[in-house]
Amino acid sequence: MFQPDYQHTRYGQGLKSPWLTRKSPQSARRQASTESGVLLSHDLDQASFLHVEFRLMQSAIHPPTPEEFQAIRQRMISECAPEIVRCTIPFYGWVNDQPVQNGTGVLFRLGDVHFVIAAAHVLDYPAIHNIPYMTGGEGGKLIPLLIKKVVTSPVPVGYRPEESDMRNDDPWDIGIAELTPDTASQLTPFWRFAQLRELEPGTDAPQAIYYVVGYPFQLTENDALALATETCLLSYVTAIHEGDRHSRDQKAEILLEYPLENMDSNENSVHVPRPEGMSGCGIWRLNDPSQPLYLWRPSDVKLVGIEHRWRKHHRYLVGTSVRHAVQLILKHYPELRRPTDLVYPV
Repeated sequence: MFQPDYQHTRYGQGLKSPWLTRKSPQSARRQASTESGVLLSHDLDQASFLHVEFRLMQSAIHPPTPEEFQAIRQRMISECAPEIVRCTIPFYGWVNDQPVQNGTGVLFRLGDVHFVIAAAHVLDYPAIHNIPYMTGGEGGKLIPLLIKKVVTSPVPVGYRPEESDMRNDDPWDIGIAELTPDTASQLTPFWRFAQLRELEPGTDAPQAIYYVVGYPFQLTENDALALATETCLLSYVTAIHEGDRHSRDQKAEILLEYPLENMDSNENSVHVPRPEGMSGCGIWRLNDPSQPLYLWRPSDVKLVGIEHRWRKHHRYLVGTSVRHAVQLILKHYPELRRPTDLVYPV
């Protein structure tokens, strides 16, 4: 559980809106030298899907064959990925007259209040360092994210909030940012806000299949001459890491495999990009591990955590249960407790 006191800061500055063009990676590269702004790609055919080893299903009540498992996995992605992507936004700061990608967040609505859930170290930029954030919106416009309030996990003891490495000792590294109503209205319908029914308070389930979507820096290309930035999405299927842990992760709630090389959706070997920039992205459990895979339904897909760290030498991602984000919301928005308790006991 969290310590009793949370960091609580406010932010509310505006920013002029440049333009964003939403294109495929190929067309974006062709036009990057003639257009300024952000080129945002959500082409799932270009995304990498990590191979989930068949060992995950060996203890299932009705274990599928490898062919059945592959077909079920592809069905899960085709039916759920578009909706997951639509609530997963890239954050941009404005540096040297150019948008610079700086992390990932998950849009979430509770009652009439709209939030972004992300890693605390990603939200520290607007909350502590007063760096305005933006993301892409309907019609190609880059929208300023006007934030009313930021609440995060506590600053670790012995650190000052402005220290760049102070989140290294934050075992949760999670936070929420309340968006202004005008910002929320500008984000839809290009984006969508996840609902409470899509969240699951549990942590890791070894027999579950997990899906992570975010915007790695390695897949972002900046064109300084054209003042353009191309941002590409990475999505992948993975599993719980069951090997050795880093000394700082002994109490971590979610660890996910992130190998150096793996398989794409066509079973071709691929080199997995470094995941920096994906901090703050959602960790989605694709299936209910208590049920056979052949009974899978889209409603089984749940947001269970927020990714906030990568252990390069151990080859895994670290995540915090999304229930901590809900706890932050309920502590600072007590009026939202009643509708929450009916759906999501925390």
